[in-house]
Amino acid sequence: VDRLTFGGGGGGGQQNNATSSPGSAGGGVVFFRALSLEGSGSITANGAAVAATGGDGAGGGGAGGSMLVRLGSTVVCGSVQAVGGAGGTVSGHGNGGGGGGGRVQFDSGDVSGCAISVNGGANGGGWSGATAGEAGVVTPNDGPFGCATNAACSGATPICDTAARACRACAADTECPACLLYTSP
Repeated sequence: VDRLTFGGGGGGGQQNNATSSPGSAGGGVVFFRALSLEGSGSITANGAAVAATGGDGAGGGGAGGSMLVRLGSTVVCGSVQAVGGAGGTVSGHGNGGGGGGGRVQFDSGDVSGCAISVNGGANGGGWSGATAGEAGVVTPNDGPFGCATNAACSGATPICDTAARACRACAADTECPACLLYTSP
């Protein structure tokens, strides 16, 4: 992930002679860096779903957002989601399309302890042929980020070289303050 972007909002429904609905909000942006992630909670950047509407066009679901998580060890959590929102349902014509899934990248150890979902949102009920959102992207895990688990580190004060995505030894913390992310415990 070279850019973190908010999920796009869903398009508004068309109104003719009955009630329509607006599109819903896209998902947010999540970025964090830590030594580890443990717990049973969820991390979400989901697009919002659209409420049911009357007889005219329903709005589209919001797209999922984006997430970049950099950890020094393995991941344990309930779930990670950047899911598209469901499109609106109508009693007449013009159902809303689902929002596309977002984008998730983990730079960490094993992520099998945390379910990742970037599914597209469902299309709304009714008729007129709106489609579900496309699935998003999960970028392959590049492994642990930082000095915490890099066996190549040596010396009293290892620092993280962000350009090389590796750890190296330095004489003092002040040698490279721009790339000093955190030191080994």
